[in-house]
Amino acid sequence: MRKRTFILLCWLWPAIFNMVTAHAVDFKLVDREKRISLFERWIPSSKDMTVRELKAVFVVHSDIPAIVKLLQDEHRSARWNVNAADFKILKTGTEDHWISYTRYDIPWPLDDQDCCLAYELSGDFNRTVINFRSI
Repeated sequence: MRKRTFILLCWLWPAIFNMVTAHAVDFKLVDREKRISLFERWIPSSKDMTVRELKAVFVVHSDIPAIVKLLQDEHRSARWNVNAADFKILKTGTEDHWISYTRYDIPWPLDDQDCCLAYELSGDFNRTVINFRSI
């Protein structure tokens, strides 16, 4: 099977807060280690508070079925999804769409956080994108 370059963009935390976000050009590079770039931007969540949205960008050299299989594997999720205390996958009837539920074990005095993400595959033979959004 031919290997393709796959770019995964991860947007963290704002999905949990269900915020309206600005364009990706607002992100500023905050760290780069090896082939992973970490970006941030600050967005208002209420009148007196802003929260940080993180975006990680990295390239994976793999075939798409292997990546999808990893993203949907409830048993291997703890190896790549740090602090995930619970991880479940809901199949939607098609291979190109699925929903994940993750509960993060946050140390006291904070409460645990959880999120539901809807994933969707799109693209063609030369380029495949896995989009996800909070639901």
